[in-house]
Amino acid sequence: MICANCGGQEADGAKHCTQCGALFQARRAVWSRFLAAVAGGSLIYLCIFYRGLSYEERSHDQGASHLIFIFPGLMLAAGFAVTLHAPRWRYAIAACLLAGFFASQMGVIMLDWQTDPTRHNLFPFEFLILGLVAVPLVCLGAFCAHAVDYFKSKKRRRGTHNSSPITK
Repeated sequence: MICANCGGQEADGAKHCTQCGALFQARRAVWSRFLAAVAGGSLIYLCIFYRGLSYEERSHDQGASHLIFIFPGLMLAAGFAVTLHAPRWRYAIAACLLAGFFASQMGVIMLDWQTDPTRHNLFPFEFLILGLVAVPLVCLGAFCAHAVDYFKSKKRRRGTHNSSPITK
């Protein structure tokens, strides 16, 4: 069996990992995290930037300026949430969050092009600007999740060594 915490191999019949001391658990499929990340990235984009509005409504909406301040918090929280307790592929899962976000952006651009092909004539720069904001936030969220997992496993390892009975 493989440890869900550190990925180490089990010694025959052991109940605890020989590397980190964690109790063996059934390993959860990482594919669900990939799918949740893609769906989360799409949902964040659609709720913050698209909101079911046409291109003209989105570009002239003065009441949406507060959403720009919500976006960084959502991307940071999503990067943290989908990668917390991920034993492996942590930054690949974060990349899937970004892929869902950018796929939704491209889908909205394609919809806008159906009505007027001259809209989004500088669309590569839209991706560049969104990427300059979104990528560091998602990576910071994944890094924070990594740090939380590291310190929890370090505390768990320290606790297993200190709890041994003292023999005289």
